[in-house]
Amino acid sequence: MRTKRRYLLVCAVLMLTGMRDPFRPPDDRCAIGQLNQWRYHGMVNGRHIVGMVEDGEKHWLRIRQNDQLPAGWRVTSIDEQALVLNVGKGCEPNEWRWKRERTTNEGNNNRRHAADTQPASQGRNAPTGLAGGG
Repeated sequence: MRTKRRYLLVCAVLMLTGMRDPFRPPDDRCAIGQLNQWRYHGMVNGRHIVGMVEDGEKHWLRIRQNDQLPAGWRVTSIDEQALVLNVGKGCEPNEWRWKRERTTNEGNNNRRHAADTQPASQGRNAPTGLAGGG
């Protein structure tokens, strides 16, 4: 009987003191798990430098240096190639760098020559009834 009371007392103390559920993952107060879901797509240089960011839910955000993001991160620098965040005190890593995402066509030379863009069936020898040929 005495053992049951001690067991009940220990369980009551643990529940009243707010013991964390051991099967629940620890809280991510720094939101480190979300960092890999965000994408930096580039910047616009005008009156102010504005970075274009896509969050993990596919929402686009325009951000400037020293802006506070919804997860609590602060933007420390923006340039053409990367965006640097201060994740917060006590977080590991303390600073995070997103490199700019590139599209598949970026960097390819997609210019066409004028001869490539003209339709072959133009002029005197074009069949009648076609646009530009008759």
